[in-house]
Amino acid sequence: MVRGSNPVLWQVIGRKKSTTRRSFLVIPAGTTPRLLARIVDKEQFSEINIPAEYYVGWEDMQRMIKEMLRNCHKIAMEYSPNGSIPAMSWVD
Repeated sequence: MVRGSNPVLWQVIGRKKSTTRRSFLVIPAGTTPRLLARIVDKEQFSEINIPAEYYVGWEDMQRMIKEMLRNCHKIAMEYSPNGSIPAMSWVD
């Protein structure tokens, strides 16, 4: 079932997919967008024309998103401190 969570991501990608874990699309000013998604969802993003990286676990995700945002000075995003909203919830 495709719930349509994170509608901005799906608008940029161009189609809704059924994913099981958190996904991030980083669009730094003046550079190429990059996707970060859980390795189990790799197939869901196989047809997009955006460079993608895949994480394995929570610590891996945190390390990789920190690296992706290293040179970003302003960020617009959906936000939950430490990603603490349950995976099946809308942003509260």
